Amino acid sequence: MSAADIIVVAVVAIVFALCVRSIVKSQKSGECADCASGGSCSAHKGGGHCKESAKLMANAAAAVSRYEANQGK
Repeated sequence: MSAADIIVVAVVAIVFALCVRSIVKSQKSGECADCASGGSCSAHKGGGHCKESAKLMANAAAAVSRYEANQGK
């Protein structure tokens, strides 16, 4: 095995370890794991309403409505 092979295998192993770490972290933190507002969010701390999620869903619903309106033209 050449040095290049060893480097490639090491890089793949590091990326794999980081992926597993991310999955484990998200499982522990729940649905707010990858949210940028997770640390200061009232929903994350006390089970309240998530404003970011509501905004995302409203934007998605508006996009679907625009798409469906344009399909009829």
